Amino acid sequence: MISQLPVQGKNRGNQVQLHPFSNQEHTNITFDIANNPYSSLTTAYALADDAIEKSNGVEYFIYISTDGGESYNNLLQVDVTQNIWERSTIDLSTYVNQDLTFKIISSSRRNADYDWLQVTIDLIGDLNLE
Repeated sequence: MISQLPVQGKNRGNQVQLHPFSNQEHTNITFDIANNPYSSLTTAYALADDAIEKSNGVEYFIYISTDGGESYNNLLQVDVTQNIWERSTIDLSTYVNQDLTFKIISSSRRNADYDWLQVTIDLIGDLNLE
């Protein structure tokens, strides 16, 4: 679901919210890409404006699996504590043409109050793939 909570007073068209379920549980989203055609993944992340000075921040992770989710490699781990969009680009070129499972996690850092993590994810293909 597209989030309606603004960051810096605005919403992005592909912005979603990842809120931890509780102080001990993470939000955990997985998705698969068969025969991966993408050479990179760019993600932007920030806390929603209304969470500032109320949240202790959120840990945001992106993991990847090439064995159907039996094991994962960590691609990204960041602490998100501000309502300013930050961005990371992850090179996926070594995973081209492989079947992938992604796991995206939001962790509460032991206090889920106002942990309104806002995220965008863009997968970028390489036009020169054969």
